Amino acid sequence: MMTPVQDSGPGGATDEDYAPTYFPGTTDPAGAAPIDLAAGAVLSAVDLTLRKSRTVRVRGRVVSTVGDGLPGRIMLRLVPRNMMYAASFMSQRMAQASRGNGGAFEFRGIPPGAYSLMANWNDEGKNFSVRQPVDVGNENVDDVEVALAPGLLIKGQIRVDGTGEVAFGSLHIGLEPQMFMMMGRWNTGVKDDGTFEMENVSADNYRVNVFGLPPPFYVKSIRMRDADVMEAGLDLSRGGGAPVEILLSPNGGQVEGTVVDAKQQPASVGTVVLIPDIRHRDQPQLFKATGLNGSGHFTITGIQPGDYKLFAWQEIERDAYQDPEFLKPYEVQGESVTIREGSREKTQVKLIPVEASPKNPTN
Repeated sequence: MMTPVQDSGPGGATDEDYAPTYFPGTTDPAGAAPIDLAAGAVLSAVDLTLRKSRTVRVRGRVVSTVGDGLPGRIMLRLVPRNMMYAASFMSQRMAQASRGNGGAFEFRGIPPGAYSLMANWNDEGKNFSVRQPVDVGNENVDDVEVALAPGLLIKGQIRVDGTGEVAFGSLHIGLEPQMFMMMGRWNTGVKDDGTFEMENVSADNYRVNVFGLPPPFYVKSIRMRDADVMEAGLDLSRGGGAPVEILLSPNGGQVEGTVVDAKQQPASVGTVVLIPDIRHRDQPQLFKATGLNGSGHFTITGIQPGDYKLFAWQEIERDAYQDPEFLKPYEVQGESVTIREGSREKTQVKLIPVEASPKNPTN
C-alpha cells in the first residue's frame, strides 16, 4: 500500500513515496532481472532497498456514451505501457468509479511515465472494457476523461486457398490482446459455411488465432480491408466495420527427425518444440510442440513457411519456451530449419537433459 506524504494541490508537483522496486534494485520494471532457482537450492543475498521518489496524482472522470448513464461500478487500472505482462501486472494501480460519485476517480503515488488506463464494467450480464493512453509527467494530472463505449461486432469469413477441405464448423477463432492480457480474450465458433461473428469486442489491437486446424493446413493470411493483420495485428482501436478475411492453405510444411542424447542414442522421452525466428516470436500460433515415440522420432505438420529452430527438452514446463528469458541460454542449442510451402524437411536434434542448468546448458 502506497501512502502519500505530501500533496501540493492541483497542477503542482507532489508526493514522495516508495516506488515499487524490482530485483536487482531497479524501479523500472523493464530492467527487472529473473532469479534462477534450481530445485532444492537455497538462494541468499536477494536484497532490495526501497527508495522514496517523486510521485503524482492522476484524477479524472468516467463518462458514458452507452445506455442511460454510468454503470453502478467501474473498475479502473493504470498500467505501464510497453512492458511485459508480469511487470505491468505488478506495477498496476487500481481505482473505482461509480454512478453514485459521478464517475470520479483518483490514483495516487504514480511515478512519471507512460501508462494505459483501462476501465472495465458490467452491463446486463455483459462485460465491457476500454483502454486509452495517459502520459504522466512531474505534475499532478487532474483532467483525464474516460469514455465508456459499446463493444464492437466483428464479422469474418474463412476460405481455403486451392484444393482441400476443412470442416469449418470444427474451428474456433480467438482474439488475444497484443499487449495486455488483463483486457481479456474473445473466442467464437465458426459456422459450417466458414463465417463467424464476435459480439461485444473491446476496441484494441489483437492477435487473431485459428484453433482446430487439421494437418497439413495452416493460416496463410488474415486481412481486414486491404491490410495484412497476421503480423501487425487486428487494429480495432478506431472501430471495426469491415469483415475479417482468413485464408487457409492445405500446403503447410512438415519437419520430422530423431532426437539423440549425448551418446548419440535415440531419446525415449522428451518434448520437441518448433520456435519461429526472433522477429516472429510475438506470434504464439507459430510455436508448435510434440512428443517422441519410443524410438526418438518426431513429426510436426501444418507449419507456416518461414525460418525456425528446433529444440528438444527431456523435461520442460508447459509453454515455458514462449518466455524469452527462459529460452535465451538455450538459443545456441537450437537446430535451424527453413520451411517452405509444402516442403518436407528431415533433421536430427540434440536432447537438452534435465541436468542442463539454465546458466550452463549442456552443449
